[in-house]
Amino acid sequence: MILQNPILLALGLVALPLLYRAYSTEDFRTRFLAISYAAIFVVLAVAAASPQIQQETSQMEESRLIFLEDSSRSMVLDRPNISLEDVTVEERTLATGNSSSIKQGMMAMLEPNTTYLVSSDLQDDSNFRDVAEAYSQVNSDINFLKASMKRERSVSITGPSTAVPNAVNSYTVKVHSTIEGEERPEVFVDGEEVDTEETEEGFVFEKEFSETGYHRIRAGLESEDQYSENNQFFRSVKVIERPEVLVVGDQGSLGEKIQEYFDLEYSDTVPQDLSKYYSIILKKNIDSSAELKNYLTDGNGLVYTGDGTMDVLPLEKREYDIATSNPKIIIGIDNSQGFTDQTSGGCTVGDSIKESKQLGTSLVTNLAEQRPESIVGAFAYNNTVWEFGDPQPLSNEAYRNKLLGTETQGGLASIPVCGTAYQIQALQASMRIIGNSPGNIILITDGKIPKDSGILGPSGTAEVSSSVSKEEYEQRALEVASNIPDNVSLHTVAVGESPNRDFLEKLAEEGNGVYYEGTEEFYALENRFQGGGGSDMKGISVVDPNHFITEGLGSLSSTATDFEDVGPRPSARTLIESTHNRPFLTTWRYGLGRVAAFSGGGPDLENLMSQEPVVLSRTLNWAVGNPERKEDGSVTVSDGRMGEEVVLTTSVDREGFVRVAESRYRATTRPEETGFHEYFGNQFDYNYRPEIGKLGYREEVMERLARVTGGQVLNESSIDGLEGNVKTRTVETVKSRTLTSYFLLLALILFLIQVGYRKSKGWM
Repeated sequence: MILQNPILLALGLVALPLLYRAYSTEDFRTRFLAISYAAIFVVLAVAAASPQIQQETSQMEESRLIFLEDSSRSMVLDRPNISLEDVTVEERTLATGNSSSIKQGMMAMLEPNTTYLVSSDLQDDSNFRDVAEAYSQVNSDINFLKASMKRERSVSITGPSTAVPNAVNSYTVKVHSTIEGEERPEVFVDGEEVDTEETEEGFVFEKEFSETGYHRIRAGLESEDQYSENNQFFRSVKVIERPEVLVVGDQGSLGEKIQEYFDLEYSDTVPQDLSKYYSIILKKNIDSSAELKNYLTDGNGLVYTGDGTMDVLPLEKREYDIATSNPKIIIGIDNSQGFTDQTSGGCTVGDSIKESKQLGTSLVTNLAEQRPESIVGAFAYNNTVWEFGDPQPLSNEAYRNKLLGTETQGGLASIPVCGTAYQIQALQASMRIIGNSPGNIILITDGKIPKDSGILGPSGTAEVSSSVSKEEYEQRALEVASNIPDNVSLHTVAVGESPNRDFLEKLAEEGNGVYYEGTEEFYALENRFQGGGGSDMKGISVVDPNHFITEGLGSLSSTATDFEDVGPRPSARTLIESTHNRPFLTTWRYGLGRVAAFSGGGPDLENLMSQEPVVLSRTLNWAVGNPERKEDGSVTVSDGRMGEEVVLTTSVDREGFVRVAESRYRATTRPEETGFHEYFGNQFDYNYRPEIGKLGYREEVMERLARVTGGQVLNESSIDGLEGNVKTRTVETVKSRTLTSYFLLLALILFLIQVGYRKSKGWM
């Protein structure tokens, strides 16, 4: 028997006083009545609990599909109607209106052993790698419906909003579209049209402003579509005299590269009078002084590139696992020479040393000289994998000699050159050697696919299968690379004649690494790791794209070394971090001041300045803030987006402003239309909502998520093909009969028996 509402059995507790009464009395009449009423109350309590008995249980298989729909404004298409024969479709909403938290929605709606169909452009600034991992772990597949979108285009401008006279400023105009083919935007500076150069990043132009004051940049598209507001973008640029910036520490290369834009003054210490400086670049760790704290509290800026942390910085000391501080470098060398008849003794020793062996040996040699603390592992591969033991520091002379050796005395140079390269085996071997440690894997190979389509069978041995096509083999290799952990980067170096470039580029992309081609580019890779890659070289990426410094940056091609053992304080914002989740650029407000701290890359940020100088220039511009703030009574106005409030701040009391702190007053406004606006002599730009800026499908992300989880990318005409791949679940149906009426009848019978007995005894 099953009780549907077992808590109602508590009503039977009413019988306890009656039973106690029956136990404590000697009077038969009283005892009889107490017991009979107690029995009736217990039976009624059981009836109230809804007793049931199970009569029959049946099971059936049900095909179930969860349809996740993105209804945000960037999805300019008619609502798809999903109807599959013999499939139960559950519809859920991922995002609506001006919100596109796609990743968060997909993680929240994850269920095991389930088939998902997603209709979304995936225009979310998040990295979806952990989404793929989470779905794969619970055996759920992600399919995408790539429905045709309506025609929609948008335009945007990235570039500095402040400049100095006669300095070259670079601006990029980006066009996003839901259809193929880009329309060249019209770009005007102060009303005059300028020419742009089309690049992979967008339409680029450079501009020197000779006069101080405000200048206007406008980009536009002639496009009739659903949203008219995103066909125009406005950028207000204020040209000012070079702001004075104090550099504390050695001049170094950092100062040389930014002196065109800032009036720099150097000092070994922080002077007592800081009033004339708009910002400080602090290249070394010092004891915080009252002057420095007051300087920041008053609304000035600080950019820190030194080591460790200080009390005014958005960083605090943090302990990391030793493995995180000592990543490994795993070098994989392709020692094949094409498909040969292995039974005829086709292998040779030393007569046909390939370029891959030379480059691998060169990297080990130079690392041993430049960074002997580097932990390095190596292997060579063709049909077989030759390993040299567990990775060890190159300062270990015996191990170093074991790797280098000679052609006749072992080492990398003595590996026989023959056979064909099984690329999947190489990837699996590299992951086995690196273990659970973070680090870098470098595959030096021509990337050619074995003619016998060799793959690893279930037993871990080579399996020859002529039924596996070149495309399928490449796809399997990319799936292996996509499962490489986030704290490991896979770099590929293309060598030999006619390397398989496209495959190697995709392999590096899936493995969160970089593709290099030929000997010359390999030396760039060598320099990266000699600069610290053996112990700390990591790629960096934007993790908070909604900040002035990082807005519109996209992916970064820079790397960094010498990461500090620090982490963000609770109120700080980490904008950029490394691939092993260490903060690289962190910001916060200290009082009214703006503080940005770099926790890697060294005091001169050499890699960053050579590869992504825009990061530092934006950081300095953010720290400097409004140069007019030092003028009493000046008003600072922020740029804004449609629907957002624009914030105005000043240091004196003005009509309409509210006091928020000492010598700080605040007001807000919300313009009714986009364009250039002016308040209190300050010009600012007001543009369309961000949601309708990035348009079109992120096809690479869609394909990777589908591939990794075992799904597919479909269009309207192929949606019916999903029916046969929908996962099923067992649905159990239980038939039961309620016993409530029987217990009510029993209670009535007990009551009638009691009444009859009382009448027969004359107790009524």
